[in-house]
Amino acid sequence: SIYLSAKVQNIGEAVFSNSNLKGITVDPNNDYYMSDEKNNLYNKDGTILYRLFDIGDVTIRDGVENIRRGALQSGIKSIKLPESFIGNYIGYATFPSIEYLYLPKNVSGFNKNAYYNVKTIEVSKDNPYFQSINNEYIISKNGTELYWVKRGLTEVNIPESVETIKSNALMVV
Repeated sequence: SIYLSAKVQNIGEAVFSNSNLKGITVDPNNDYYMSDEKNNLYNKDGTILYRLFDIGDVTIRDGVENIRRGALQSGIKSIKLPESFIGNYIGYATFPSIEYLYLPKNVSGFNKNAYYNVKTIEVSKDNPYFQSINNEYIISKNGTELYWVKRGLTEVNIPESVETIKSNALMVV
């Protein structure tokens, strides 16, 4: 376990990615960070998740807008992100190897490196930027850019509307 004093102001990238870590407690007088009843770590207003200890089928709490690299560990089967999630600075391998991930309507950027281990991604039908084709492809809403292809496909039929294949879109095929 780790205890963060009231003086801690900055936490670097993937600091708490150690899989042996059991919990993080934050001094209630800390102006920058907080922990919840499960000892998960967030910034003070709860919009950034720094470390989550849940496993299995996980629903990220409402209010979280971003997840830092190293916050999620193995043992997660599926993740449902809240509608508040925007994911505007998710880093390399943010999401560990999981079966299913739901991307809500507010996600406007897609960093393939953050999602490359995910086996299936479903995008909210209300998302104005991306769409999921049979949960096997993530393409732009207008269909011209290919961002992600499901792991393990033996055949990839790129939709005819695609004009641009983004970096690493076919990384795990």
